[in-house]
Amino acid sequence: MAKKKSAEKKKSPAKKPEIEALTYPVSPHVVGVDWLELRVARPRLTVAQLAALGFSPREGDEHEPMVALGGVVVKLRNGKGKLAGVVLQVAVDQIRLKREQMIAMQLKPGPMKRSKRGDATFDWKDENGLTLRFVGPVRLPSDPRRD
Repeated sequence: MAKKKSAEKKKSPAKKPEIEALTYPVSPHVVGVDWLELRVARPRLTVAQLAALGFSPREGDEHEPMVALGGVVVKLRNGKGKLAGVVLQVAVDQIRLKREQMIAMQLKPGPMKRSKRGDATFDWKDENGLTLRFVGPVRLPSDPRRD
């Protein structure tokens, strides 16, 4: 049998992307948050309250205790006077249960508010001036879908 010569042209390989498009920005570049440092009136009390709410205590300096949540470390330093205007937003999977837990702990969380997206938030302020804002899903089966 004789071999047939193909009349088809060979397809050229796909064009390779420019090398520059695949590289990181020129060093140095930001890779993530190492820790967040907050100045509060009473660091040990704040750590105890955050631990009771689900943060994990971390080893740290005796005078500058730390807690962690989801890979983010919060270092608490002694500040002069009260801290004002700092809000940490924390995601939870069961927001209603978290609020009920806080009420049982006598922590007095704020009212739950429902956003247009369908999730809910509530705030809790400690005596140091730190605000924790909890956010979590509360969609009901009858809710319209909003993406």
